[in-house]
Amino acid sequence: MDSIKQVPPERMTPEQRRAEIAGLLAAGLARLREANAGTGKGELGLGFGGDESVHVTPSNEPGEESA
Repeated sequence: MDSIKQVPPERMTPEQRRAEIAGLLAAGLARLREANAGTGKGELGLGFGGDESVHVTPSNEPGEESA
């Protein structure tokens, strides 16, 4: 197994830090696109359908006031 060389950020030049951040972001975007490629969608899902609401309180009927 290859060893990972880690340089503390305080010992890196600003250019090296920017390059590392850009590499991490690029890898994340590539993984995101790869995950979406199999679904045939170009959008990210929210994990629930558009008809649902995350703020529904079943005990409150329309027109009732919350205590």
